[in-house]
Amino acid sequence: MSVSTAATDAEIIQFPAPAGRSSNRMTVRDRIEALRWSDTATELGYTRVLLDTSGQESMFDLGDFMLVYRNGANFASWGVGCTRDGFMLWLPRTGATIAHFSTLGEALQSIQTLSPTMIAAGEIAEPRNQAPEHHVD
Repeated sequence: MSVSTAATDAEIIQFPAPAGRSSNRMTVRDRIEALRWSDTATELGYTRVLLDTSGQESMFDLGDFMLVYRNGANFASWGVGCTRDGFMLWLPRTGATIAHFSTLGEALQSIQTLSPTMIAAGEIAEPRNQAPEHHVD
Protein backbone atom coordinates (compact mmCIF):
# COMPACT_ATOMS: atom_id res chain seq x y z
CA MET A 1 0.00 0.00 0.00
CA SER A 2 1.41 3.36 -0.93
CA VAL A 3 0.34 6.76 0.26
CA SER A 4 0.60 9.67 -2.12
CA THR A 5 2.20 12.76 -0.67
CA ALA A 6 2.04 14.80 -3.84
CA ALA A 7 1.35 18.48 -3.23
CA THR A 8 -1.71 19.94 -4.84
CA ASP A 9 -2.48 23.46 -5.93
CA ALA A 10 -5.97 23.39 -4.48
CA GLU A 11 -7.26 26.62 -3.05
CA ILE A 12 -9.33 26.26 0.13
CA ILE A 13 -12.23 28.70 0.17
CA GLN A 14 -13.78 29.39 3.54
CA PHE A 15 -17.52 29.82 3.87
CA PRO A 16 -18.44 33.25 5.18
CA ALA A 17 -19.88 33.48 8.66
CA PRO A 18 -23.66 33.96 8.77
CA ALA A 19 -24.54 37.62 8.64
CA GLY A 20 -26.00 39.14 11.76
CA ARG A 21 -29.31 40.92 11.79
CA SER A 22 -29.40 44.10 9.78
CA SER A 23 -30.43 46.84 12.21
CA ASN A 24 -34.09 46.25 12.90
CA ARG A 25 -34.83 43.51 10.38
CA MET A 26 -35.64 39.86 11.05
CA THR A 27 -33.33 37.27 9.58
CA VAL A 28 -34.65 34.29 7.65
CA ARG A 29 -33.91 32.24 10.76
CA ASP A 30 -36.07 34.62 12.85
CA ARG A 31 -38.95 34.30 10.38
CA ILE A 32 -38.71 30.51 10.39
CA GLU A 33 -38.72 30.54 14.21
CA ALA A 34 -41.84 32.74 14.19
CA LEU A 35 -43.64 30.42 11.79
CA ARG A 36 -42.69 27.34 13.81
CA TRP A 37 -43.91 29.03 16.96
CA SER A 38 -47.22 29.85 15.26
CA ASP A 39 -47.81 26.10 14.85
CA THR A 40 -47.71 25.62 18.62
CA ALA A 41 -49.47 28.90 19.50
CA THR A 42 -52.86 27.33 18.79
CA GLU A 43 -52.57 25.59 22.17
CA LEU A 44 -52.83 29.08 23.72
CA GLY A 45 -55.76 30.13 21.53
CA TYR A 46 -53.74 32.07 18.95
CA THR A 47 -54.76 31.22 15.42
CA ARG A 48 -53.12 33.82 13.22
CA VAL A 49 -49.62 35.29 13.00
CA LEU A 50 -48.85 38.15 10.65
CA LEU A 51 -45.28 39.05 9.70
CA ASP A 52 -44.76 42.55 8.29
CA THR A 53 -42.27 45.37 8.08
CA SER A 54 -42.34 49.06 8.85
CA GLY A 55 -41.78 51.41 5.95
CA GLN A 56 -38.49 52.91 7.11
CA GLU A 57 -35.43 50.79 7.74
CA SER A 58 -33.75 53.62 9.62
CA MET A 59 -36.48 53.82 12.29
CA PHE A 60 -34.83 52.96 15.59
CA ASP A 61 -37.93 51.80 17.42
CA LEU A 62 -39.45 49.32 15.02
CA GLY A 63 -38.49 47.50 11.85
CA ASP A 64 -39.90 44.09 11.03
CA PHE A 65 -42.66 42.93 13.33
CA MET A 66 -45.17 40.18 13.95
CA LEU A 67 -48.71 40.39 15.24
CA VAL A 68 -50.39 37.50 17.05
CA TYR A 69 -54.18 37.14 16.89
CA ARG A 70 -56.80 35.09 18.73
CA ASN A 71 -59.49 33.27 16.77
CA GLY A 72 -61.99 35.76 15.34
CA ALA A 73 -60.22 38.80 16.81
CA ASN A 74 -60.01 41.99 14.76
CA PHE A 75 -57.07 43.31 16.76
CA ALA A 76 -53.83 41.57 17.62
CA SER A 77 -53.30 40.34 21.17
CA TRP A 78 -49.51 40.64 20.99
CA GLY A 79 -46.91 42.41 18.93
CA VAL A 80 -43.24 41.49 18.65
CA GLY A 81 -41.06 44.08 16.98
CA CYS A 82 -37.50 43.81 15.78
CA THR A 83 -35.33 46.65 17.09
CA ARG A 84 -31.63 47.34 16.80
CA ASP A 85 -31.12 45.92 20.28
CA GLY A 86 -33.22 42.78 19.89
CA PHE A 87 -36.97 42.28 20.13
CA MET A 88 -39.70 44.29 21.80
CA LEU A 89 -42.90 42.68 23.09
CA TRP A 90 -45.93 44.96 23.26
CA LEU A 91 -49.70 44.95 23.63
CA PRO A 92 -51.25 46.41 20.46
CA ARG A 93 -54.53 47.05 22.31
CA THR A 94 -52.90 49.63 24.58
CA GLY A 95 -49.57 50.27 22.89
CA ALA A 96 -47.81 49.35 26.14
CA THR A 97 -44.34 47.87 25.83
CA ILE A 98 -44.06 44.76 27.99
CA ALA A 99 -40.32 44.10 27.74
CA HIS A 100 -37.26 43.99 25.49
CA PHE A 101 -35.50 40.70 24.71
CA SER A 102 -32.20 39.70 23.11
CA THR A 103 -33.76 37.00 20.94
CA LEU A 104 -37.07 36.32 19.24
CA GLY A 105 -37.29 33.01 21.09
CA GLU A 106 -37.23 34.81 24.45
CA ALA A 107 -40.01 37.17 23.34
CA LEU A 108 -42.17 34.30 22.09
CA GLN A 109 -41.58 32.34 25.29
CA SER A 110 -42.72 35.37 27.23
CA ILE A 111 -46.03 35.35 25.32
CA GLN A 112 -46.55 31.74 26.41
CA THR A 113 -45.67 32.61 30.00
CA LEU A 114 -47.73 35.80 30.22
CA SER A 115 -50.86 34.74 28.30
CA PRO A 116 -52.73 33.07 31.20
CA THR A 117 -52.02 36.03 33.51
CA MET A 118 -52.99 38.62 30.90
CA ILE A 119 -56.24 36.77 30.08
CA ALA A 120 -57.13 36.60 33.79
CA ALA A 121 -56.46 40.34 34.15
CA GLY A 122 -58.63 41.11 31.10
CA GLU A 123 -55.69 42.58 29.18
CA ILE A 124 -56.22 40.18 26.28
CA ALA A 125 -59.41 38.44 25.24
CA GLU A 126 -60.31 34.88 26.11
CA PRO A 127 -60.10 32.50 23.18
CA ARG A 128 -63.46 32.03 21.52
CA ASN A 129 -65.08 28.60 21.71
CA GLN A 130 -65.16 28.19 17.93
CA ALA A 131 -63.17 25.74 15.88
CA PRO A 132 -59.86 27.52 15.35
CA GLU A 133 -58.93 28.91 11.98
CA HIS A 134 -55.18 28.60 11.64
CA HIS A 135 -53.66 31.28 9.38
CA VAL A 136 -50.09 32.31 8.72
CA ASP A 137 -49.81 35.41 6.55
